[in-house]
Amino acid sequence: MLTDRYSHENRPSVLKPVSYSVFDQAMELKSVFGDNCRIRMHVDHNEQEKVLVYEYFIDDLLYLVSNERGLPIKVRKLILREVGLALRDLHRKHWIHAGMIR
Repeated sequence: MLTDRYSHENRPSVLKPVSYSVFDQAMELKSVFGDNCRIRMHVDHNEQEKVLVYEYFIDDLLYLVSNERGLPIKVRKLILREVGLALRDLHRKHWIHAGMIR
């Protein structure tokens, strides 16, 4: 049985129970984009319980580029460029990103 506390390769991780359709889509995403370093994907999974394991991050990239005062503008632009390139990669293979709404 999986618990909320998990470590994958000695890195803090988070468990995300999902529906069958989301689980299947995540597996397909990984098979299509598994070698794409720009797209965040699960690092492990439990097929029986339909649970995805993601590396744990305190904040998201939007928060980082918006609020991290010590982050140079050059680095902020680089991060935003990489996000744009990740979206391009998704769109080229006819995948749509439904981003977080705040």
